Amino acid sequence: MTGTHDARRRISILGDSISTFTGSNPAGYAVFYDEGRAAAAGLRDAGDTWWGRVIDGLDGELLRNASYSGSMVQGAGFPAARDARRARDLCGENGTTPDVVIALIGINDYGWGSARAQAAGRSSATPACVDLSTVPPEQAGLAPVDAAETFGAAYAEMLTNVRAQCPGAEVWCCTLPPSRVHGSAWPTFAWNLRGVHLSAYNRQIRDAARACGCHVADLAAIGRDYDSMDGTHPTRLGMRQLADMTLAQMHKESVSDASFCISPTAPAGGGAEAPGGGGLVACEPAAWTSCDYCPTNVCVGCRWARGSANSWYTVCLCDRTGDE
Repeated sequence: MTGTHDARRRISILGDSISTFTGSNPAGYAVFYDEGRAAAAGLRDAGDTWWGRVIDGLDGELLRNASYSGSMVQGAGFPAARDARRARDLCGENGTTPDVVIALIGINDYGWGSARAQAAGRSSATPACVDLSTVPPEQAGLAPVDAAETFGAAYAEMLTNVRAQCPGAEVWCCTLPPSRVHGSAWPTFAWNLRGVHLSAYNRQIRDAARACGCHVADLAAIGRDYDSMDGTHPTRLGMRQLADMTLAQMHKESVSDASFCISPTAPAGGGAEAPGGGGLVACEPAAWTSCDYCPTNVCVGCRWARGSANSWYTVCLCDRTGDE
């Protein structure tokens, strides 16, 4: 982190479903982690979320969590993150601006492949200004060849709005790390969901952040998966892992092994860091190493993909032995 403050720093979050939590987002924002899903993930309160842990680790206080479930960076209007309202919503109700903004967003851009596909797939987070009568419903397929570049341009527009709205804020942009379905002993992330590799999106985040004078918290470069309920949404353990990686990047330190010494196959049902509790099993941190070992270069229509149309998941069911 750069700079110091005598008072606790006001921190705002810009994100999607991963960063939502019941009672923590602006009125009217869609929330993934409602009471039911929070309980399923083992989250007792906002302090168990990745952003709650990061704010605590920075000795800060939450100003605003402008995270909207299902939102992309791209899109014609709100709730797309490139829309100016998302930047305005980072500020307090009395216009108070944050000292720090942390953005973790883009997995829905990767998942849909384009804003048009999101609208055609009738996502609930499609911008309200889109006239769906002009966009026939259809199943999302391959992303356009320039999908990553289009995402990068929208991401830069988002940051331009944030810098204009919060001119004194230190802005951190998190790259998108791969996740792993809880209970899997091997990586499950689908790296080529629609034919454009996740790494291309992360390059765009890095480039846009640097071009806009922002910092990069390069979670993807750490090379570890985080624990998730479904391939995207973190469990309590996954939230801790995301927080540890974020803080390590912000402090320019090596990531702590503490949250990566719990076996990916630790059973649910009790214990502090398993979803819903569960007995914990120790492991070497290397057990969480990310790996793109699937031989295919596109997940659409692949027999190993859990879902690749409108009900998409960033999950590949191919294991290291090639078994399904």
